[in-house]
Amino acid sequence: MHKIIRSKGSNHINGTAACAARHRGTRDADSAGLSRRALLGAGALACAGAAAQTTSSARRIGFLSVTTAASTEATRKSFAAGLADAGWVEGRDYSWVVRHADNQPARLDALATELLAEQPALIIAPGQAALSAMKPDSTVPVLGMGDLVRAGLAKSLQQPGGRATGVSILWEPLNFKRLEILAQVLPRRSRVLLLAEASMDRRSPYLGELGAAARRMGLESQPRFAGDAPQIEAAFDHAARERMAGVS
Repeated sequence: MHKIIRSKGSNHINGTAACAARHRGTRDADSAGLSRRALLGAGALACAGAAAQTTSSARRIGFLSVTTAASTEATRKSFAAGLADAGWVEGRDYSWVVRHADNQPARLDALATELLAEQPALIIAPGQAALSAMKPDSTVPVLGMGDLVRAGLAKSLQQPGGRATGVSILWEPLNFKRLEILAQVLPRRSRVLLLAEASMDRRSPYLGELGAAARRMGLESQPRFAGDAPQIEAAFDHAARERMAGVS
């Protein structure tokens, strides 16, 4: 089989959401110095508590995702574990209200409206789902993940302002760096596969920027989208059949 170089730790495929306490602002996930479980629980606890101080009933925590229920199960379990560490018990202190777009971004706005009608104390919305959750007529806090500043959800990392917070994960600089590393170890004109989330908008300027960067580095690139483990394996099989030199 043709040997494929994998760019380790790729964040093109991501199924993990993270958030930080609202009053502490947006943090860089690579330098937060907190355990994943503690970070998830702290963010949800702070926002849910602040948003529901006037009621003693169980809080509703909304969860909005562009992907599938199976791909976000681990994320919600991490939040639940972090909340349990803080003494919050699911079913007694809070309950989930969950909506998934099943890799159909066009459904997000309608699902966000449906979710807000349930009056959650906050909404956890990884990736592009955060944009849909930030309805202009809503006051519900939103915990997001990704480049929140570039998305227009936060004024800055230090002082995000407004009602959106979370963790800013610097995917794009890291992904460009991984591509650069591939270019250093592969012959010029090598073909590489750019693996991206199935939920990503095919018209995203980021894909074009990454392809242009590959060309500048002397690489030929081809994007492919995957939303679960079988699709990822299929992508690597495709790269092998096409005798591509690497996957990023």
